[in-house]
Amino acid sequence: YTGSAGWMYQLITDYFIGLKKEGNALRFEPCIPEEWESFEIKYLFGNTIYNIIFLQTLGEPRKEMKVVLDEAEQAYKFILLKDDGVEHLVVVKV
Repeated sequence: YTGSAGWMYQLITDYFIGLKKEGNALRFEPCIPEEWESFEIKYLFGNTIYNIIFLQTLGEPRKEMKVVLDEAEQAYKFILLKDDGVEHLVVVKV
């Protein structure tokens, strides 16, 4: 069953949660049920932990997704990963 577990992990991270690592960038393309108000994951990059919170903006028309890294809104749907040994907070507003 080891292969099945690997495929399930890839399905969840790549398509359901929508995490896509491209070089030193982590891109977000979530496809989560509207019933989920929020969920959190921890992403380890070297010695650095990224606490990632996904928030649904229920009751509002679906707008462009926003990505906030350490209280700074990002211009794009990704963050640049740094192995600086510091914990970072990422908020993805869907």
